[in-house]
Amino acid sequence: MKRIAIIAVLTVAINLIACNDKKSGEETTNQETETKEIVVPEVPENAEEKQVTIKATVLSVEHGKDGVTAKAVDDDGVEYSIIISIPNLKEPDMYREVKKDDIITVSGTLWEMDGQNYFKAVTLMI
Repeated sequence: MKRIAIIAVLTVAINLIACNDKKSGEETTNQETETKEIVVPEVPENAEEKQVTIKATVLSVEHGKDGVTAKAVDDDGVEYSIIISIPNLKEPDMYREVKKDDIITVSGTLWEMDGQNYFKAVTLMI
């Protein structure tokens, strides 16, 4: 009877140790694959929206869950925060990976807020 109790206690201890090791390994994996969510600023009600097409050079790229926010500058030196997101594009097939120094042409909605130009892309050409 004593042997059965010892075997049961050892089995429970081994299971507890094995479960704790697995959980700590999962936490490391989840931290490595965490994706930053792109926060698209809401267009203020009093902001004037314009449908335009711009050609710009990408300065930097922030990756998000379903797209990117690219900081870009056009030939006139005007800077934009361009939101390129799969759901915002007319056709999901238009989405391409954007990299620094790419020259892109985008069409969509432009608005200004707090001195910053924001652009929500509806079409994308690299």
